[in-house]
Amino acid sequence: MQKRVIFLLSILLSGTGLYAQSAAEIIAAVLKSQHSIRTVAYKTVRNDTLVTGHIRTITGLVKMRQESSDPVLGFQFWAKEDGSNSQLVFDGNMVYQTDDLEKLYSINTNAANMKEILYHPGGRVVVQDLIRLDTSEASGFRVSQDKHFFYLTMSYPDLTRYDVFKRFKKVTIDKTNMLPVAVKKHQETLGKVQDLSWNIQELSVNQETAQYNFTEPDFARTYRLKIPEVDDKHPIMTLKGKPAPAFVLNSFDQKQAISQEMSGKVVLLDFWEIWCGPCVESMPKVAQLYEKFRNKGLVVYGITNDAKQLESSKRFVSKHPEIGFPMLVGNEKLKKDYMINAVPEYVIIDKKGMVSFVSLGFSDQIEREIEKALAAD
Repeated sequence: MQKRVIFLLSILLSGTGLYAQSAAEIIAAVLKSQHSIRTVAYKTVRNDTLVTGHIRTITGLVKMRQESSDPVLGFQFWAKEDGSNSQLVFDGNMVYQTDDLEKLYSINTNAANMKEILYHPGGRVVVQDLIRLDTSEASGFRVSQDKHFFYLTMSYPDLTRYDVFKRFKKVTIDKTNMLPVAVKKHQETLGKVQDLSWNIQELSVNQETAQYNFTEPDFARTYRLKIPEVDDKHPIMTLKGKPAPAFVLNSFDQKQAISQEMSGKVVLLDFWEIWCGPCVESMPKVAQLYEKFRNKGLVVYGITNDAKQLESSKRFVSKHPEIGFPMLVGNEKLKKDYMINAVPEYVIIDKKGMVSFVSLGFSDQIEREIEKALAAD
């Protein structure tokens, strides 16, 4: 009789989904479900309790697209927090941030700090675990459940050096689709609690509402690109007034360019990448400068450093013969010498081989600086 009761009870529990599952099985099921995701759209309600005692609620809308080849995040996203006049877009290579009041947008192509965008307005409502469950660095796993959800709790080692203890992440997983619908991150510092909680609402998976053109955002057609101000304290300004770092590079058609042979010429270096929209959009303007001043002593080189995209860059240039000026293949030494942490970057070298001008974006000032350098003795 007792065995029969246990058997019937197990059937009933299985019917409601309340059967035992290991953490490994839950993780495998979530990853399998995430593998089928192309795009998602959702609303985030984020509730935070900070170690300072402050409590805040942040809400916003997010669209994401799976991008397994992206080594930074593994996805592209558009995000906008409620009450904000800014949009944040990550296209897998660069970050766009808008000022919707001024109709401006800025870009960031510095790979070293791409992950930090998730801590900025817009990025704060992005739920990474929804599209790519992160189990890295976890030291232990625990699973619980109720009728509708699995609760996967991951524990992490204490950071004694920083007095951070009792770290864990709890992921709520919807049994109907095996996708995360809530994430809570907990830690305690000097006895004070920090809880960061993301709750997903109005989730749409692989639907038309989740579509977004990440590589060519709509605002880029009507908003003006805001060029970062480069003051005297910016590291790149240490180049100005000093001899231009020497280089010997091959062009796309295997011709050699040697900087030391350019003495007496004014040289404009256009550092770009094929995935950088503003870089590509500015090329016709650079080509116009080349045509206007080449007979007066101006030399222009486009330089790309992303070896993985070299073939794509070559195909682009071959389809646009109107660009006209030669393209060079850069290297890590060149990137370091010219401090290429972001693109586009423009450098003017005067007739004496000195760096006379640096800009982190295209502007009309480049033409004025070229004219000034050409006129100098």
